[in-house]
Amino acid sequence: MLKGLSRVLLTLGCLVTIACSGIGSSDQIGNQVTIKATVAEAAPGRVNIYRDNWGVPHIYAQREQDGYWGLGYAAAEDRLEGLLLSFLTVRGEVAKKLDPNKLGEDIEYRRWRFIENARENFPRLSPQLQANMTAYIAGVQRYLDDHPERVPKWAPTLEPSLPLALSAAFMMAREAFVCNSLVESVATAHYRDWKPLGLMTASNGWALAPERTTDGAAIFVSDSHGSVEVPHPHTFLNSARIKAGALDAWLLDLAGLPMGLKGHSRHFAWAYTEGLRYPADCIAVTTETDDPTAYKMDDIVKRMKTEPYIIEVKGGESIRGVFEYTQHNGVLSPVVHRQGDTAYVVSNAYMGRAGFAIEQFRMMLGAQSSYQMEAALSRRDIYPANLIMSGADGTIRFIRPGPTPIRPKGVDGSAVVDGSTLKNAWLGIRPLDEMLHIVNPSEGYLTNSNVSPDMMFAEPRIDPNDYPPDFGFEPGLTNTRQLRAIELLSGDNKLSFEDAVDVLIDAHAEGYRKWNTVFSSLGARYAKDRYFMTSAFDEFFKSLISLDGNFVPESRSALAHHLTRNVLYESAGDDANTIEDAIVAEKALTAEQQEALFSAVRMAFDKLQTRSDAATATFGDLYRVGRGGMRESSRGIQLWKSGMVSLFNSAYVADGDSGEYIAEGGSRHPFIVQFTKPIRSMSAAAYGASDNPESPHYSDQSVLRGEGKLRNNYFNPDELSKAIESQQTYVTDIPINSH
Repeated sequence: MLKGLSRVLLTLGCLVTIACSGIGSSDQIGNQVTIKATVAEAAPGRVNIYRDNWGVPHIYAQREQDGYWGLGYAAAEDRLEGLLLSFLTVRGEVAKKLDPNKLGEDIEYRRWRFIENARENFPRLSPQLQANMTAYIAGVQRYLDDHPERVPKWAPTLEPSLPLALSAAFMMAREAFVCNSLVESVATAHYRDWKPLGLMTASNGWALAPERTTDGAAIFVSDSHGSVEVPHPHTFLNSARIKAGALDAWLLDLAGLPMGLKGHSRHFAWAYTEGLRYPADCIAVTTETDDPTAYKMDDIVKRMKTEPYIIEVKGGESIRGVFEYTQHNGVLSPVVHRQGDTAYVVSNAYMGRAGFAIEQFRMMLGAQSSYQMEAALSRRDIYPANLIMSGADGTIRFIRPGPTPIRPKGVDGSAVVDGSTLKNAWLGIRPLDEMLHIVNPSEGYLTNSNVSPDMMFAEPRIDPNDYPPDFGFEPGLTNTRQLRAIELLSGDNKLSFEDAVDVLIDAHAEGYRKWNTVFSSLGARYAKDRYFMTSAFDEFFKSLISLDGNFVPESRSALAHHLTRNVLYESAGDDANTIEDAIVAEKALTAEQQEALFSAVRMAFDKLQTRSDAATATFGDLYRVGRGGMRESSRGIQLWKSGMVSLFNSAYVADGDSGEYIAEGGSRHPFIVQFTKPIRSMSAAAYGASDNPESPHYSDQSVLRGEGKLRNNYFNPDELSKAIESQQTYVTDIPINSH
């Protein structure tokens, strides 16, 4: 009877909800039609899914498991292909069902036992988290049942362990490659082709203490950088609001992984930036000549655990093989490469802990005090990079929260470890109070843009020599983003919420003066060139040499600079790199290099002249963002080699034959939170809330990028009630008396 009723509600859900909520009128916000409704948590066994005027889902339910059912249903509705591809990948079945060329990836996902370990660990999770994951997958499955026309033929079998497996793959993403960086020959193996799901590349994160804000409330900002889609059409990060049971949070997560990787509750906000860390060792063992699965540990013969595997390949023969594992450091350690009698294994502190990160994130989402947050952090199961946090209690903190092994004196986690003796084995995992943990620094701010922890302040306050080598310091390592953030955040001034937004969207890139100088010298050298005889080129060149470093839509100088750089890459090939190196090092260019660079200037001008708006075009007219048929003005620059990378940045590629360039990477989904009462929360996706090309929210948020605007996350119910685009109530079929 419940299932039958649920189908009725699915068909008439909006009508039923409208009648119950007293919706009687609608508002128009631009092209966004909104309905007025009372936002409420659905009764047990049901869930309300509201979508705001940007299509972002807001999940309201009285029970957590009903809320997670709603998260699953909404995720499938918005991100179906990416979500299913993530599940197929972590099951190691892409070569079987979709692409036979992915055999190497399938082998590696199987080698690390993600799905097997997730199934083993599922009963070890708290009853509530088991219920949540079961409900999430049930919500996804319901969507598949209701919309069979959208389900791809290669869709994998669903099970509640899949989010756990995804979390394990994400936590171990970089650490699985530890032998690649230390053993040159590993790069020749198929192992090199593995692309772990959700691999992060760069980010900005910063927090301001209450005394540094005009409202006297802490501010937190996160801006994840990298490819926006990995792989197409799987948006890297998407947001959802959930108010269910004890959870009251805004989540920014990967497809298929509802855990709160980034985001905030009413009490705390957090996000990551990438950074060096050592939760894994590359270990070398010498195997017995007559038995490659045998090796000695302190003269005692040990045998590897072996697991045969069969991987089906679409359109081809199945591949058979055997995975091999040692037992180093108390964890199952896979053999990733062999060279003669030497086997290289990766011993990873995350191995065997699939799903425990989701448990810890749930504790963080529920924490209401610093004491409770530190209790959650002490579990050390979440992503190991630079974690920046701030709280409603005024705290700001930095920590690398993953499991850092306690290595014996003389054992270097950054080098290959001799696995033939227990003397090199880990002595345990460092407790929270031994980890690098900065709380409420006197500077009143924290910022990290993928830099060494000793470079987080204007004046160094951390000495890397005070810490073991495996704490991941790279003394002196910084970048232009970090220097810019320190410039904008340090001092005694107080920032308003609007000031903080200006820092978040800052598109200023250092390094431009060197280029202005070189371009100016070219102007003197080629002053009699025929191009200078035209006023249009003269104006273009004046713009080129007057760049102020701000890559914003309205800048003519930013257009001239970036277009010239793009043409240089396209026309000079490898010589472009040599020219860039010389300019960054402030070395004089050779005559040939000057000619190549000035040739790029002329070609950039010619390229611009093919446009009808050549005389007035600005950066935002040629540098765009959007997908599908949408193209909007963009902002920011990401030219890593020359160090010209703005805080808010964009990496551009040629947009087909249009003559324009489109942002395919850079800032992905920045957000800002201030713990005022009521809380203020805003964000902006690079594209939109949906990965469905037929959705009006496929790329509607792209319009915000060039303007440097953010959307309201409608964290507070009264805000949401005035911006609802649709509302549906579903019966979840979860028993009322379940946990």
